[in-house]
Formats: sequence, structure tokens, C-alpha cells
Amino acid sequence: KNIMAARLNTAKNQLCQRIYNKVTCTKHRVHYVHTRSINRHKVAFFGTDEFSLTALKALSQEMGSSVQQLEVFAPPEVGKSHGKKKRHAVVEYSEHAGISHHTMPCKEKGWSAWFDDRHDSRFDVGVAVSFGHLIPRDVLRSFKTGTLNVHPSKLPRHRGAAPISHTILSGDTTTAVSIIELSEDRFDHGGVLHQVSTNVGEDECYPELSERLADIGANALVFVLRNLNNLQISSKPQDEECDVQPSFAPKIKKSMADINFNELTSMDVYRRYLAIGHRFPLKGKHDGLDLLFLSMRHPGNFEQTRDMSRFPSECPPGQGFYDKKSKAICIRCKDGWIPISEVRLVGKKTMSAQAFANGYKLGWNPVVLSST
Repeated sequence: KNIMAARLNTAKNQLCQRIYNKVTCTKHRVHYVHTRSINRHKVAFFGTDEFSLTALKALSQEMGSSVQQLEVFAPPEVGKSHGKKKRHAVVEYSEHAGISHHTMPCKEKGWSAWFDDRHDSRFDVGVAVSFGHLIPRDVLRSFKTGTLNVHPSKLPRHRGAAPISHTILSGDTTTAVSIIELSEDRFDHGGVLHQVSTNVGEDECYPELSERLADIGANALVFVLRNLNNLQISSKPQDEECDVQPSFAPKIKKSMADINFNELTSMDVYRRYLAIGHRFPLKGKHDGLDLLFLSMRHPGNFEQTRDMSRFPSECPPGQGFYDKKSKAICIRCKDGWIPISEVRLVGKKTMSAQAFANGYKLGWNPVVLSST
């Protein structure tokens, strides 16, 4: 028995070793073929904010693989913070990481000549991520392999400047990141090289969704660069026969924070809070003062936990009261109630709904909390 056990053990070890050697050789062989098939690109990166920064970091990690050369181009810095011009996130990172970076001229009409004089023929691929400007045709044509764009939507749905916000505003349950070829004449109309879909959580706010899509987009961009030749051959045009309807996602305006409870449903208000509240807090009025709504709850979940028959049925849209059980200020909307947990009067400190109710004697009797 001992001899048989020893022989079986020896045979087992030999078999395992043969399997290991075969797998190891196969891995090395696949890796060798894969690395030989990757073209190393000289990349001109056009970006600005945190979303584009995620893609830039991914490209910097690709140096020596699919990226041979990487330089950053950013538009002129606008706006001020603490008396100084706001710096683009990609510029600050480039300085820290030792990546060459350039600021485009203030007048966009001079971009073509400026780029040609300094950088013509130095790059074979352009990459634009959250750049926000139409890159001149002459500049695009200088990239022999084309220009890629990372767009955070399932194109052709939500073409435009604010696709993530409009994904939330529209109540979309799914979205995607699309890697497209940049069109010379129009934003977000180029052929689709690669698209990665993902679900959208019903309580997912803009910062959360943006961060997640930035990671997906960065990984998708690296995949495209590694397989660019094949993907360009199979590039798909954005046409009317796709499974999503084309739509436009215009820039978000500050005026969208002014809530008209007569026109918006409770879910409309909640989605607007998720989509723009991080930047423009939604607001109403109380005693002639602007009242900012800083924290809201999902109205559907709220209504499932409360006996809505006890709420004042004749309360008109725009009026609200304090509900002690849920510790929320409830404001009547076009079709229901929106619960608010945290507020702030302009010029005052942030308060919980309970603190506001106690301080301003807000009770069960509805009062006007809207500008309309």
C-alpha cells in the first residue's frame, strides 16, 4: 500500500508539473504575441477637470506600453479661487508627475496656427476628455491615427455638455461610457469604437456617478488604445437604428435650482437634487428669504414608511410642514411630497429639519416654502 501511494503521489506531482509548464509557456506566449501587437502611440491629451484627470492618470501608467509619448493641452484657466485663477486638475497633476503640459491661447481662432507652429507631426493620436471646446479641424487632421473622445453616456443619447446630469434628470436606469472618434464639425457625433454599459442607482448622485464613469472611461480608453487599429476598422456610426433615442444634454444653468413645485413631481425634484444639488443647491422661499434644500430623501421610499392619508390633502404645491416622526420638512409637489432633512437660509448656518422647525416654529400647519 505504501509503495502504491508513493507511486500515485509521484505521478500526481509529475502531472501537475507538466500542467504548470504548459500553462506558464502558454501565458508567456500569449503575453509575447499581445505585446507585439500593441502599437505605441504618441498622445496629445486635451482635458480640464477631475473626470479627465482619471483618464490622464491611466494614460500615464501606460507609458512604455500603448503610450510612447504623452503631453497635455488645456484651455486657458478661467474663474478665480481665493483671489487666484483656478487651475485645471490636469495641469496640476502634470506638473506633479513631470508630464509636459501646454496652455492654449485665449482666442480659439488662433489655436490652429499655435498648434501647428509648435507641435505639428509630433503626435499620431489625440485624446479629448471633458475638454469643453471644439478642437480646430486643422489640429484634428494633424493626428494621423485620429482623435478619441471619452463621452460618459450611451451615445447617441445625451449628446452635449452635461451628459451625466441629464442621465440622472431623465431617470435613466442604465448608462454607458462611449469611446468615439472625434467629429470635425459637431460635438459627440463620431463613430463609436467601444462602449461599456453600467446601471444607475436610484439614489446615485452626480459626484458618485461621475467618479464611477470616470474609472470605467479610463479603463475603456486604455483598451481602445491597445486595440485601436482593429476597433477603427469595426467602428460603428451613430445612427437612428440604435437601441437608444438620440437626445441633447445642454449645459446646466443655475436657474434650474429654482424649484417650481407646481410643475415638478416629487421624483422630478429629487432627481434634480441628485443631478445638480452638489453644484447648485435647490431653493425655495421662507419669509422672503432664500431657503436652500441641502439634503433630500427618495420620495417613493419615504411614502412607503409613512401613512400618507394623515398628510394634509388640500395643501397646495409649494407649501410644507414638519413631520416629527420622520424628522423631515415635507413639501407638497405636483403629485406628492418631497422630504427634506437639511436646509439653510442664505447667510445662515446649515440646520437639520428639526432645528429649522423648532427655530422658525414650523409645525403641522403648512406654510409657504416655495418661490412660486
